[in-house]
Amino acid sequence: MGVSKEGKKMKIVTVNGCFDLLHAGHIDLLKFAKSKGDILIVLLNSDKSIRKLKGPTRPINNQVDREQMLQAIRYVDEVIIFDEDTPIKWLQTLQPDIHVKSKDADREKVKKEELVISRHGGKIIWFKPKKNISSTDILKRI
Repeated sequence: MGVSKEGKKMKIVTVNGCFDLLHAGHIDLLKFAKSKGDILIVLLNSDKSIRKLKGPTRPINNQVDREQMLQAIRYVDEVIIFDEDTPIKWLQTLQPDIHVKSKDADREKVKKEELVISRHGGKIIWFKPKKNISSTDILKRI
C-alpha cells in the first residue's frame, strides 16, 4: 500500500495492456480497476513489446500517443511503459494490492503474475467485459 501525505494507507491497483486503439471496453476496464483502490497505475506495453506480441504492423498508435491518451482518462493516476512481454518486473517493484486482469487474458501467463502478486499479499481481480470489443477486431472491420 502507498501512503498519502496525511498518512492514510492507499490501495494501489495495477492493470496492464497495449491500449492501442482506445475503445469503450478499455474505459470500462479502467473504471472497474480504479473502483478497486485509491491509485490506478497502468502498465503499458511499449511499441517494441507490442510488435513482438502482435506483429510488425502494430501498434497503430505509438507509445507516446497511447500514454498521453491514457493519462487524459480520469481513472488513471500513472502510466508506466515497459518493454517486456509481461509486466512481471513492475509487479515485483510496485507490489500492488490488486492487479486487474480481463477475463479474456491468457490464463497461463497470468499464473506467473499471480505468483508475483501473492508473494507480497496482493491479489488478482478478474474483470468481465460487458462489451465484446478488441483493437484487433476493430482493425479487422476496418
